[in-house]
Amino acid sequence: MIYVTAEKTLLNAHPRSLLPHSNPLPPPTSFILFGIEAHVCVQQTCLDLLSLGHEVHIVVDGTSSQSPLDREIALQRMSQSGAFMTTAQSVAFMLMGSAEHGEFKNVSKMIVEHGKVNNGFHEAARSNL
Repeated sequence: MIYVTAEKTLLNAHPRSLLPHSNPLPPPTSFILFGIEAHVCVQQTCLDLLSLGHEVHIVVDGTSSQSPLDREIALQRMSQSGAFMTTAQSVAFMLMGSAEHGEFKNVSKMIVEHGKVNNGFHEAARSNL
């Protein structure tokens, strides 16, 4: 598994530009995307990756836009184009794979604690799907 964060100036992040050229591993075929301006950077990156035949997972509670309508339409378009909509919690457990993972208990505890925080974000995210 490769984790990449990158400063970028383009409105989409092409996978080849994110990975080191000397990487001995085969290029990834599945991507998890989240970020600000779902209707611009996240959407353009998603559509680019899908057009290249990659699998794309969008973390819906990890995306935002200035306008709820922009976010809603972007999520719909990405889903209709073949991206999988998911949540941060789902991704965390997917990446760990099983309760045997060394960080399973810590991550589970953080998720339970986060679920107790009432900040309204999850309600807003649900209403925009």
